Amino acid sequence: MNDTLLTILIAFGIVDLLALFIYLIFKFSYNKHVEEVGHYGDRAEHLVQEYIHEHFPDAFLLNNLYFQTKHGLTQIDHILICRQGLYIIETKSHNGHITVRERNWTQEYKGKNVAFHNPVKQNRAHVRALKTVLASDEKFAHYRLGAVVVFTSKNVTFSENVRGVIRLNRLADFIKRNPMVKKNRGVPGSMRTETMRRLKDTILKGAIKSRRKHQRHKTDMLNKFAEEGR
Repeated sequence: MNDTLLTILIAFGIVDLLALFIYLIFKFSYNKHVEEVGHYGDRAEHLVQEYIHEHFPDAFLLNNLYFQTKHGLTQIDHILICRQGLYIIETKSHNGHITVRERNWTQEYKGKNVAFHNPVKQNRAHVRALKTVLASDEKFAHYRLGAVVVFTSKNVTFSENVRGVIRLNRLADFIKRNPMVKKNRGVPGSMRTETMRRLKDTILKGAIKSRRKHQRHKTDMLNKFAEEGR
């Protein structure tokens, strides 16, 4: 009887060790993948910042701001305030061929398919969040703003053309050909520096400044990413 019990305990012990081993392997692989995604994302955002500083030297560029919405926190990669108007820029670092769909898009690269959220829909949520912030200043309560998704890789193609989705090297031309400032009443020509500064201050005032909330948002996004990857 004692030998049988000992055998059972040993068996359970081995199972537990195997389960722990499998968990540690999965956790290591997942963390490594998240670090790689974060690295490429950071690099892409840096490229956009350099590009904007070169082509719009007198503009205000706000990066990685968080805003509260009724669905939780949302993060905006870049908010550009320039002579042509106010633009939200969602940055993507994906390579390869992108298949466009309504809900999720799919990246096909090096024999692998990876799904990611439709960035155009992401930007619509960003627009709604920023409009709520702008409404705190009556001058900007009905202010119109532009949204664009920028892919920084030179090695990217799409299954179809999507309005407002471009490669980085076309960003300056896109903004200059689609000046939002013309769509806002009472703002003829180019936007004045005073208006640009007032927009910047209004946006920064409405942004979430707590590092804890920033971390909570990142944790939520990583958990969501892990669930979708199962």
